[in-house]
Amino acid sequence: MYSKILLSLDGSTLSEAVLPHVSKLAVGTSARVTLLTVSESAEPAASSPRLRPERLIAHPRPVRGDDSPADGC
Repeated sequence: MYSKILLSLDGSTLSEAVLPHVSKLAVGTSARVTLLTVSESAEPAASSPRLRPERLIAHPRPVRGDDSPADGC
């Protein structure tokens, strides 16, 4: 059904609330998920450790069906 899912995040709790749903959808359809963050400037995104591009790129985690991180943390 889906082979790719593009998910936009703004760093808010509301936008991150969709992550478990997208995870289940991706696992169920074997889709690849791409996360997209857009901000007015690089400053807000860079100040959030969870959204730092170098962290996301350096440590990609495959999606697991049980909603737990792939690295066990």
